[in-house]
Amino acid sequence: MIQRHQTIANLCHLLQTEYISLLGQRRVGKKFFVNYILSNKSLFPRMDFISVGLPQNVQNSNSFMEIFLQRFVDASARVPPREELFNQVNKLLEEQSAYPADFRLRSVLSFLGKKTTSNYLIIVLQDLAEVSEEPLKDLLLLLREYHNQRNNPGEAGSKLRFLVTGSFRLWNLCFNKTSSSISPFNISKRLFLDGCTYEEIQNKYSSRNIQLVIQLCDLTDGIPTLIDKAAHLPQDFEDLSVCFASLQDSWNSLSGYTKELLKKLVNGEEKFPNCRPDYDCPQIPNFELNHSDWVPAFWAGFLKMRYGELAWRSPIHQAFVMAQTDLSANISKSTLLKSAFSDRIERLELALSKLNNPDIFNEVVEELISFSVQLSEMELISILEMLRNREEDKAILKELEKVAPKSKYQWISETSRSIYDGNSISGYEFFIQIILLVIKRKFQSSQEVNSDNQIHDNQSVESNVLAISEDELEAWMNQQAWYSAKFPEYKEISQSQGQLFSEKIDIVIMTATDVESEAVGYLLEPYPRRRKVLKVACGSETYFLGKFGKHNAVLTQCEMGSNSQGSSTLATEQALRVWNPKAIIMVGIAFGKTPTKQRFGDVLVASGIIQYEPQRVGETLICRGFIPPTNATLFNRFRNVKRWQFALPDG
Repeated sequence: MIQRHQTIANLCHLLQTEYISLLGQRRVGKKFFVNYILSNKSLFPRMDFISVGLPQNVQNSNSFMEIFLQRFVDASARVPPREELFNQVNKLLEEQSAYPADFRLRSVLSFLGKKTTSNYLIIVLQDLAEVSEEPLKDLLLLLREYHNQRNNPGEAGSKLRFLVTGSFRLWNLCFNKTSSSISPFNISKRLFLDGCTYEEIQNKYSSRNIQLVIQLCDLTDGIPTLIDKAAHLPQDFEDLSVCFASLQDSWNSLSGYTKELLKKLVNGEEKFPNCRPDYDCPQIPNFELNHSDWVPAFWAGFLKMRYGELAWRSPIHQAFVMAQTDLSANISKSTLLKSAFSDRIERLELALSKLNNPDIFNEVVEELISFSVQLSEMELISILEMLRNREEDKAILKELEKVAPKSKYQWISETSRSIYDGNSISGYEFFIQIILLVIKRKFQSSQEVNSDNQIHDNQSVESNVLAISEDELEAWMNQQAWYSAKFPEYKEISQSQGQLFSEKIDIVIMTATDVESEAVGYLLEPYPRRRKVLKVACGSETYFLGKFGKHNAVLTQCEMGSNSQGSSTLATEQALRVWNPKAIIMVGIAFGKTPTKQRFGDVLVASGIIQYEPQRVGETLICRGFIPPTNATLFNRFRNVKRWQFALPDG
């Protein structure tokens, strides 16, 4: 099995100060992880671990304490100085044999905490799942007393630490803790045992190419049993069903309703539900009550949190569920890996708005490192590692100076020159956005090269896009019910009159050119009971008020660019102030950049907003400014429009 040395190191650091709840899904290897710690010398000097199994299905608190005390005393034989201390503990128990079990347990804990030669004595409590509620609470309240002493030298609690392992039940107890001083769980630091990292996998399979190691990590999400299975298969294997055996018990643990949810998910009949992450442990979702049937799907290990949103745990898990439906023919490894890669890039783009969350920031950086290695973009890794370490911008720019001369990317050279120009950059977000852009382009390029379709040059593609003449197109358009060749008649009203409509406006539609404004204006209709569209001059802006589809809308035109007079930035600020709309949507002629994928008439929905001015146009387009994401709700609504199509006369 894979040894998770870095995870163990992080855990041991935390245990110097904290009471830890170690949480994990099925198949993640919790028991192996804990057993490895127990059977190997700690990474920290004089930190010792003992494990105590909790009594199962014992309802009576006194009986529970008696059984636990005996197990604890047996385990104390491993506490240094071993034999001497063990004999003293047994002598102490003989002297106190007439006292209740909880009193004797306190005595043994206090004695061990003060007499052990360890710097820290870690007591591991396992098998939480089947423990009865009341005796468990009594035990944990008792242990809490020692945790409260951890900062008091000379007290037993200064050396005693506790590590509790479990899954959903343990998390539920921790998450629903109270602020009351008698709660046994408001002292617990939650730690999630995730899959192995690609570095850990590489340490075991050192003979493997790093790209293959990362592919193995992506395929299995780092689950040790799946890694061991997939690693021994031929590198070009395609049938993922050979990895399904280890997931069968997890599938069998699910209720029929949860199984149906997962089946509907792969069939496209169901979407991942929205869920808030556990903010103390963001790898774990906190589902609303109406999504409670998704809870076992997560803890059984079929789903995971990615950048604060729910996703498939791995392509193997997705393929396993597909095999339970009529989609079993679509479970090839390469197809699902490409789909998963594309999905992760989309999720990364949406996660850019959450970079102020340290956990999501770290997750994004780790993902970008993995992508960079997989796509052989090795020059990006040193920059990403500096971002991971939160080094200063100046230090990162110095690293760029070293990388720039041998880089094939102009943005690296351009950014490096800003050192001499004295220009400032917009922090970590700038580097992350640009690196993501490089990775996205590299991935798209590799997809095009590997596709079965022959790639044509731009000219040959564009020459075949429109198969009808302009006259034929115009005649066809005139026959369409939605088309109007004229801007609607309008009535000018005063600014004060226009303000009467401010509470009724749903959306502001913004354009940047005359052609775009006229195209939108053709579709404006008067408000109910009014004969004309309304025109309002307000400050430096002019607005047309009317119905756009089902919505009360305002149409306005800004200037090209974001910094000049009349720019989109200023126009947006004023529109928000004057109309207080639910949304501002900028529409217009899209600059499709991939002729093999985009045709005249395609509708593009942007995931980010690139400023017009701070760019450099050369062999590639360099965006120097911050690229804010579009509104997540609107983007989600647009991308999930189904069964919509619009065909030109040529089909």
